[in-house]
Amino acid sequence: VTVVSMPQSLWYNNETIAKIHAAMFKSIVERTPNAKLVLTWRQLDSFEKAKKLYPFADNRLVPDMAFQIGPTLRHFGHFPGKRGTKPKTVDIHFLLRKDKESVLQNPNLTTTIIDTILRAHKDKTGRNVTYLIKDWAFRNDYYDEPEVHRQPPFDYAARLESAASMMSSSRVIVSDRLHASILAFITFKPHVMIEQSYGKIKHTRAVAFNVSEDCRDAEALRYAQVKSLEEGVHKAIEFLEKYGL
Repeated sequence: VTVVSMPQSLWYNNETIAKIHAAMFKSIVERTPNAKLVLTWRQLDSFEKAKKLYPFADNRLVPDMAFQIGPTLRHFGHFPGKRGTKPKTVDIHFLLRKDKESVLQNPNLTTTIIDTILRAHKDKTGRNVTYLIKDWAFRNDYYDEPEVHRQPPFDYAARLESAASMMSSSRVIVSDRLHASILAFITFKPHVMIEQSYGKIKHTRAVAFNVSEDCRDAEALRYAQVKSLEEGVHKAIEFLEKYGL
């Protein structure tokens, strides 16, 4: 039997636990007749670490699978919103996580930071930049899923379409989520990445982009990476002005 994993990142904050888990995986493989374990990794550092932790497996470096849906998403616009309405478009969508991977020092201050910067921008330019702060959990607010999409335990089409609809309701995305950055990239949506705790966004995109100089052209492909929410707000404003959005 051959087991193939989807491309993942590898991160442990406890090396002892990492070694215990590796021993468990090895034991399972050795107890299974004709077993072959293929582990794929979307980050170079994860790949290098996995080769040491799991020498009994076939470790491979593979781009994140979300990049494979690019040709389809290029044609996505707004999907029907609730009651068939088109979601209201805002200037900036802050799609931010609140878990332990977040590097935002105090998520409770997010609105205050954004409001302060945008208020100063309005005083200076007269433009009232609109925004919303919503994570993936709110995606169904932008998509009226047919009953058929509610039956399977995990409907990939409905999840993808609702995410695309949610992201299409803004002009610029600011996010610390890997797949928000990938969906924005393949739909040519201007986006600003705030790196999460262990560099997953930067390292995962590098595996896909390092084979193409064109993909690394942030200027042409309208993306930027920053280190803080404050930098993210200022860069989003710059994108709105630069691209005439």
